[in-house]
Amino acid sequence: MVKYERFCVYELISQNEQNKFAVIVSPEEIHDYQNTVLVVPLLPIQTNLPFRVPIVFKNKQGELAIEQIQPVFKKNLLKKVGLLPTPLAEKVAETLMEMFML
Repeated sequence: MVKYERFCVYELISQNEQNKFAVIVSPEEIHDYQNTVLVVPLLPIQTNLPFRVPIVFKNKQGELAIEQIQPVFKKNLLKKVGLLPTPLAEKVAETLMEMFML
């Protein structure tokens, strides 16, 4: 059984055969009970829009699009390719809390 961890970077199965990457943001406690995980896409551009977190991944600059959080079936997670460093994971968590603050 594959263990899906929060703040891990995964390559996604893509219909257009382009590499797409996303970071799991849902808590591990729910992964055993659902066929999906919540992810935010890693985009290969930097726009400095609100709720975006800058990232350097595979020596390329990009950003995590926190506002584009979405469910993805576990079967569409091709392979784990990395883990966010703690300071970046904390920034993602902080941005999620800020975005959903009521």
